[in-house]
Amino acid sequence: MTIDEVYSIMKYAIRNNQNGSLKPADFNLVINQAQISYLDFLLGPFQKYMPGRPFAAVEFGQNEDIRQRLTPFIAPPATLTIDGAGLSPYPTDFLAADAMYYGIYLRRIKYIQQDRLSSHYNSYIDPIGTNPIYLIQNNGLQFYPINLASAKFSYIGQPPALNWAFTEDIYRRPIYNSGASTQPLWYDTDMLQIIVRALAIVGVNLQLGVVQQYSQMIKTQGQ
Repeated sequence: MTIDEVYSIMKYAIRNNQNGSLKPADFNLVINQAQISYLDFLLGPFQKYMPGRPFAAVEFGQNEDIRQRLTPFIAPPATLTIDGAGLSPYPTDFLAADAMYYGIYLRRIKYIQQDRLSSHYNSYIDPIGTNPIYLIQNNGLQFYPINLASAKFSYIGQPPALNWAFTEDIYRRPIYNSGASTQPLWYDTDMLQIIVRALAIVGVNLQLGVVQQYSQMIKTQGQ
């Protein structure tokens, strides 16, 4: 689904529900807000966590379906350079960790939380020399043992900001410019979910099925 199709669906939905119009700048704003909202939903919003149940109702890694939805944003494993203090900066587009490996046999590096560092660091059963660990910190990824030197990191990258670019005709009406636009990387089924959220932001509350119908109408009728 192109960004132009997304914009067309939203304009049609707004017109059909008598909610006025949607300018390009407003569309670019709300569609990116909706994209962030949907991504947060798939990753597992912290607001959904409950005492005694350390999982959100939906979260990345929970099942294969959610992982597949996020596949366009799972970056190829990056090689991290770890400094002498065991620290590596985050990739520039890092959003959430997926998996960490080291060595030619891709042995796992286990993620732990800060409050469990002492027990893992001092473990006689699983010494960190052969069972390395890492922490997520504000200044980067902290590894133990600190002499690990390098690691392979699979992670969720930040989706690019969506943009419906345009030029103006002689009447100053916006004309879609595909070359300057930024297209969605989401699968169509997920993009429809994002459109539902974007419409809600502008006050048009529709079920997914209705938006799917609008999408099909636009594709077949060219509206």
